[in-house]
Amino acid sequence: TPQEGKLFFPIPAMSADGSNIAVAGVISGGGENGYVFTSSTDGATWTDVTPEDDVINYWTSIDMSDDGETLAVLGIDLAGGEDYAMYSSQ
Repeated sequence: TPQEGKLFFPIPAMSADGSNIAVAGVISGGGENGYVFTSSTDGATWTDVTPEDDVINYWTSIDMSDDGETLAVLGIDLAGGEDYAMYSSQ
Protein backbone atom coordinates (compact mmCIF):
# COMPACT_ATOMS: atom_id res chain seq x y z
CA THR A 1 0.00 0.00 0.00
CA PRO A 2 1.07 3.64 -0.28
CA GLN A 3 3.62 4.92 2.26
CA GLU A 4 4.48 1.48 3.64
CA GLY A 5 1.03 0.76 5.04
CA LYS A 6 0.66 4.03 6.97
CA LEU A 7 -2.49 5.14 5.12
CA PHE A 8 -5.32 5.40 7.63
CA PHE A 9 -9.05 5.55 6.91
CA PRO A 10 -8.56 4.55 3.26
CA ILE A 11 -11.42 5.12 0.84
CA PRO A 12 -11.01 3.00 -2.31
CA ALA A 13 -12.24 3.34 -5.90
CA MET A 14 -11.60 1.03 -8.84
CA SER A 15 -12.08 0.89 -12.59
CA ALA A 16 -14.57 -1.63 -13.99
CA ASP A 17 -11.87 -4.18 -14.86
CA GLY A 18 -10.02 -3.66 -11.54
CA SER A 19 -6.69 -2.71 -13.11
CA ASN A 20 -6.86 0.96 -12.02
CA ILE A 21 -7.15 1.65 -8.31
CA ALA A 22 -7.39 4.88 -6.33
CA VAL A 23 -7.30 5.37 -2.60
CA ALA A 24 -7.70 8.46 -0.43
CA GLY A 25 -6.88 8.76 3.25
CA VAL A 26 -4.65 10.23 5.91
CA ILE A 27 -0.95 9.40 6.25
CA SER A 28 0.26 8.76 9.78
CA GLY A 29 3.01 11.25 10.55
CA GLY A 30 2.67 12.78 7.09
CA GLY A 31 1.41 16.19 8.15
CA GLU A 32 -2.08 17.52 8.46
CA ASN A 33 -3.38 16.96 4.93
CA GLY A 34 -5.02 13.94 3.43
CA TYR A 35 -3.55 12.17 0.41
CA VAL A 36 -4.78 10.59 -2.82
CA PHE A 37 -2.89 7.76 -4.56
CA THR A 38 -3.52 5.89 -7.81
CA SER A 39 -2.21 2.68 -9.30
CA SER A 40 -2.53 1.44 -12.87
CA THR A 41 -0.50 -1.69 -12.11
CA ASP A 42 -3.04 -3.62 -10.05
CA GLY A 43 -1.58 -2.07 -6.88
CA ALA A 44 2.05 -3.03 -7.53
CA THR A 45 3.16 0.63 -7.71
CA TRP A 46 1.45 3.81 -6.51
CA THR A 47 1.54 7.47 -7.57
CA ASP A 48 0.72 10.40 -5.29
CA VAL A 49 -1.91 12.46 -7.17
CA THR A 50 -2.94 14.71 -4.28
CA PRO A 51 -4.06 18.06 -5.73
CA GLU A 52 -1.25 20.64 -5.45
CA ASP A 53 -3.45 23.26 -3.80
CA ASP A 54 -4.86 20.73 -1.35
CA VAL A 55 -5.97 22.13 2.01
CA ILE A 56 -8.13 19.13 2.75
CA ASN A 57 -7.19 16.97 5.70
CA TYR A 58 -9.99 14.41 5.43
CA TRP A 59 -11.25 12.95 2.15
CA THR A 60 -14.88 11.85 2.48
CA SER A 61 -15.58 10.34 -0.94
CA ILE A 62 -13.73 9.12 -4.02
CA ASP A 63 -14.95 7.72 -7.32
CA MET A 64 -13.37 6.52 -10.55
CA SER A 65 -14.83 6.15 -14.04
CA ASP A 66 -15.31 2.66 -15.48
CA ASP A 67 -12.27 3.09 -17.75
CA GLY A 68 -10.08 4.45 -14.91
CA GLU A 69 -9.36 7.70 -16.75
CA THR A 70 -11.36 10.07 -14.52
CA LEU A 71 -11.05 10.43 -10.76
CA ALA A 72 -13.11 12.65 -8.46
CA VAL A 73 -12.61 13.23 -4.72
CA LEU A 74 -14.58 15.22 -2.17
CA GLY A 75 -13.14 16.35 1.16
CA ILE A 76 -13.45 18.61 4.17
CA ASP A 77 -10.95 20.74 6.06
CA LEU A 78 -11.51 19.53 9.62
CA ALA A 79 -9.19 22.20 11.02
CA GLY A 80 -11.27 24.98 9.45
CA GLY A 81 -14.54 23.16 9.96
CA GLU A 82 -16.41 24.56 6.99
CA ASP A 83 -14.14 24.31 3.95
CA TYR A 84 -15.15 21.65 1.43
CA ALA A 85 -13.47 20.88 -1.87
CA MET A 86 -14.11 18.68 -4.87
CA TYR A 87 -11.36 17.79 -7.32
CA SER A 88 -11.66 16.00 -10.64
CA SER A 89 -8.93 14.72 -12.94
CA GLN A 90 -10.95 15.92 -15.97
